[in-house]
Amino acid sequence: MTISFRFILSFLLGLLGLCGMQRSGLAQELEEPHLLGACSRDSLEFNWPDFQPSFSDLSPKALEFLRTWPDSIDILIFLGTWCSDSKREVPRFFEIIDAIHNPVFTYRLYGLDRGKRDEEGLAERYGIERVPTFIFFKGQLDLGRVVETPRITLEDDWAYILEYYRTMKLPEPIDTMLTSILTNLAFGW
Repeated sequence: MTISFRFILSFLLGLLGLCGMQRSGLAQELEEPHLLGACSRDSLEFNWPDFQPSFSDLSPKALEFLRTWPDSIDILIFLGTWCSDSKREVPRFFEIIDAIHNPVFTYRLYGLDRGKRDEEGLAERYGIERVPTFIFFKGQLDLGRVVETPRITLEDDWAYILEYYRTMKLPEPIDTMLTSILTNLAFGW
């Protein structure tokens, strides 16, 4: 009888050991807490230290352009706390914001799950398929996006989007009218 008890005990301990080893990989990723929805920079940096700026080399030319940009621009940032590209580009964004000190740029941060969804449905509304996605708005007009990996650097791509807008910009009354029309078409307002 003691042999049976030892056998059963060994079997159960072995089974528990196997179950413990299988908790690595995908099981851990699914249990890992993620930021979902809106958050502040302070909350993101405090709860996910990978998102603290690490003082990268930034493009001086792009920074000077952004530092002197005169018009209000809103930036909507979708990220994943689980995403290596977000962990690289969002801290870089914070570094850029800190370096340019230009109050015309405002931003909002939204965390998404691995399926690129959030409870409010904003990711679906804006067609987010990859993270991070930085969307640059003038009013309700989507000027451009930097998605996942910048073509050059985040600050160069950001400056390029704004430079393109500036060169294509129509006189203010027509620009305002077109922005209003596009907003009404896009959002049904």
